[in-house]
Order: sequence, then structure tokens, then C-alpha cells
Amino acid sequence: MGADALFSFPFDTSMLVSLAVLVGMLGQARLFQRKLNHMAQHHAAKMQASQTEIHALLSSAEGMGEKLNQLEQRLRQLEQRQDQISMKEPSEQIYSHALRMVRHGEDISTVMERSGISRGEAELLQLLNGMNPGRKGDKSAA
Repeated sequence: MGADALFSFPFDTSMLVSLAVLVGMLGQARLFQRKLNHMAQHHAAKMQASQTEIHALLSSAEGMGEKLNQLEQRLRQLEQRQDQISMKEPSEQIYSHALRMVRHGEDISTVMERSGISRGEAELLQLLNGMNPGRKGDKSAA
């Protein structure tokens, strides 16, 4: 067996080089697969953290929505209350004005004329205020 017999074996140099390249490529593929697995785990962890944050934001948004609904309901109640007060206010202002005039000693006729209340209302204000109805020269009381 000579040197020719060794090279006549079915594995020649080109096949050995091809086998070496194939082994090298398999090693590179294995490294690439490990990197991909590592990246996939990293992205999965980030995705989980993002999902947790989204869940927290959604919960917070639900709470804010409920709070907003409560505030809107309270605003409607306050608006209704303000409307009720506004409806009462003109008559209350009239009586407040008439009472101030009575306390300053104005006669019934003046109180009636300036405030627009009736004689009975003016007399009642004077009585409740502790004054005599005919005080300060009320000509219409006599």
C-alpha cells in the first residue's frame, strides 16, 4: 500500500475540508441558537413587565373613571342645589332688604313701597324685630 492507496480512499481532501466547514457551521448555528434563546427570554421578561404595567395603568384608569363619575354626580347635585338656592334667592333678598329697613326704623309704608312686600308682611317683620308697627310716623297705620 502506497501513498496512492491512502488518497484513493473515498474521503479526499475536499471532503475533509467540507466536513470541517460543516462542523464549524454547526458550531456557529449552535451559538446563534443560544443567542436567540437568550434574546427570547430577555424579550419575554420585558413583555411580562410591560403587561404588568399595562394592567396597573388599566386599574388606575378604572379608578379614575369611577372617581370622575363620582365628581360628575357631585357636580350635578351642587348645580341642582345652586338652582334651588337661586330660585329662593330673590324672595330672600326682598325680605332681607325689608328687614334691614325695619331695623333702621323705616315706617311700614316705606318698607312696603321700597321692598314690594304686603302690609301684613311688613307688620310681621316689625313685630318679629320687636318694634311697634306705628313707629317713625307711619301715616297708613292709623
